[in-house]
Amino acid sequence: TRHSFVSPPHSAGTVHIAMGTAFGSGTAPFTYVAAPAITNILPSSGPTSGGQAVSITGSNLDSATVTFGTRAAVITGTAATSITLATPMGAAGSVDVMITTAGGTAIVPYTYVPPPAITSINPSSGPTNGGQSVTISGNNLAGVTVRIGGERATVTAASATTVTFSTPARVAGTVDVVATNAGGAATSPQMYTYVAAAPPPPAVVNAAASSTTAILVSWTPVASADRYQVFRDSGAGYALVATVLNGTSYNDLSLAPSTAYLYRVRAVTSSLVSADSLTAPATTIVFSDDPLVSLTPLRASHLYELRSAVNALRARAGLSAATWADLSVEAKKVQAAHILELRSALDAARNALLLPRFVYRQGLSIESTYVQAVDFMDIRDGTRSVLRP
Repeated sequence: TRHSFVSPPHSAGTVHIAMGTAFGSGTAPFTYVAAPAITNILPSSGPTSGGQAVSITGSNLDSATVTFGTRAAVITGTAATSITLATPMGAAGSVDVMITTAGGTAIVPYTYVPPPAITSINPSSGPTNGGQSVTISGNNLAGVTVRIGGERATVTAASATTVTFSTPARVAGTVDVVATNAGGAATSPQMYTYVAAAPPPPAVVNAAASSTTAILVSWTPVASADRYQVFRDSGAGYALVATVLNGTSYNDLSLAPSTAYLYRVRAVTSSLVSADSLTAPATTIVFSDDPLVSLTPLRASHLYELRSAVNALRARAGLSAATWADLSVEAKKVQAAHILELRSALDAARNALLLPRFVYRQGLSIESTYVQAVDFMDIRDGTRSVLRP
């Protein structure tokens, strides 16, 4: 004979059920089991293909069964406070994970994530020092991490169909790009090429006459350079005149006297060549008493040298020779007006040659009484390329 009844509430533990009839009585044990409780599920998302190892922690989890939606999980270990399992496959989206024991059912959410897919990468190359902004297009890209050549990239923006990241630094070569989310990984093999960056050009190039037929060109070193290329414009465009393997200077010989030339220098690392340096002008006019200092007597010959140098630079710029107010000036009669007309002629030449504006250290006007050594030195330096004090 079988009897059915609804058990009354009771705390967890074993009780005895007593039953009696006119013919006698008996007892049987019955165990109240506490309902399962969940504190965490980790990870809380995984691939639609299933097989994700998941750990559930909580209490009263002994002998539990687990389903993801309607699909049973493969339990790999249980204890009172934890369950480990492998997820079944499922459709993309959120499902209820139901943990069931004799004491009841606990529910926790889990999200099936579709794997990412990559359709294109743009740009597909960039410098070895990194920092290149790259965009991947494809599907299921929201929340992905990106590795390029095995190095973690910095993701700057992401949506379902695009992810933008900044490349890490790496040696030159072609590498894989891998986008990963909870649903899996998409690999785009050999899709990005690191290109070695060309060295920077020398920051400073100096050029000044070393004789009436030679100009000494010197420059600041570039750390990564193994050689330098020196280019000269003699009036028909820049041409390579020297490759310097050891050192940071070149004495350009056999030049025309009283002539202006323009120089540029490039740094070379292996087969990579820098951009041009800034243009350095110079003339083959050797200035006497160079440098002029405050105690140096100023002579008319100093003024004539300046006029020759300025007109040489004007000729290189395609300008006509400047005309001077006084063709013959005695030393004691060098005036501010003479310096001012030199400045004007020099500025026109530098402007035509697209050289930077020259800054004169002392203000002058027609009414200025004294002409100083610094005024002469400024004109000299405006026709050549030297570090000024």
